[in-house]
Amino acid sequence: MLFINNNVLSKIKNWQNYYILIDFDRTITTGNSSSSWDILLNDNKVANDYKNKIDELFKFYRPIELDMTIDLEQKKKLLEEWWNKHLNLFIEYNLEEKVIWEAAANEKFIKIRDGAQSFFKIMNEMKIPVIIVSAGIGNFIEAFLKRKHIIYDNIYIVANYLKFVNGKAVGLCDKIIHSCNKDEVIYTQEISKAIKGRKNGILISDSIDDIKMVNEQKMRNILKIGFLNDETTINKETYLKAFDIVGDATANFNDLLAEITLFH
Repeated sequence: MLFINNNVLSKIKNWQNYYILIDFDRTITTGNSSSSWDILLNDNKVANDYKNKIDELFKFYRPIELDMTIDLEQKKKLLEEWWNKHLNLFIEYNLEEKVIWEAAANEKFIKIRDGAQSFFKIMNEMKIPVIIVSAGIGNFIEAFLKRKHIIYDNIYIVANYLKFVNGKAVGLCDKIIHSCNKDEVIYTQEISKAIKGRKNGILISDSIDDIKMVNEQKMRNILKIGFLNDETTINKETYLKAFDIVGDATANFNDLLAEITLFH
């Protein structure tokens, strides 16, 4: 089900002037999917204490990530600390590159949200740039999209890419992207060229923090779509204030395609 603010669809006009900014974890994937950071759990050879360690990290840092009252700069430091600690566990427990490809095929581990494949296909046909900006693992996102046959030349991935030496993870290729610093991401020349002159955007995410990815003062129109995976009365009210369209746990990309009247 979708909840739509009044008159929001009137924003959708000249599609040639649009581009898409979209999250990956629990946005392109279903709300009950594992995070791309959980790839090592798909390796049946991993030590049992690895899960205990990441559970401890989750219990400590996840409430911080969700707390809207914490000073933003302090939150950013703590989240970078969390991402670094999980990265160090990848290295400590010898994450192998092949595990990423295997995890991308495991539908018990991660599932694509209904309609996503059609959505990406139509965006490609309409030559609308799609920028996936994720705090997740870029290598996994790329492998997952290839598994689903939805890698197109209009799709760009901005995420945490793991660096491998002799098939084992040794670190990241660039600075950490976490859930609160996506607005600081610097696009490549290729992405900047693809969206040059496009003053309208569609943002799709399951996180309110992702709204900061777009500078609304520099945009003519921005349509904000939120997937509310953890539906509580408080969250729903907050999401309805922050997003133009909010989808509950059952919402999918087929619903979105219908509502934004893509073919009109």
